[in-house]
Amino acid sequence: MMKFTVIAVISLAAVTPFSAFAHSIEWYAANLPEARATNKQCMEQLKQAGTLSKVEMEECQRASTALVHATNFVPSKPVSY
Repeated sequence: MMKFTVIAVISLAAVTPFSAFAHSIEWYAANLPEARATNKQCMEQLKQAGTLSKVEMEECQRASTALVHATNFVPSKPVSY
């Protein structure tokens, strides 16, 4: 009986800038220029493609969250009538 070994080949074209360098919110908070660049790249790609993959969306959310927290975002207070 013969045994076959399957070798998976990953194309470099399939690796997006988002999936190649996934960072945490804390990393983006410590590297705000990179967070701004990633956020800008996200907005440009969203305008061009109209959608982002799950991995890209998660990376964009982490960068955006770091930017929001870095600007001392204060949530609005509840409206009382």
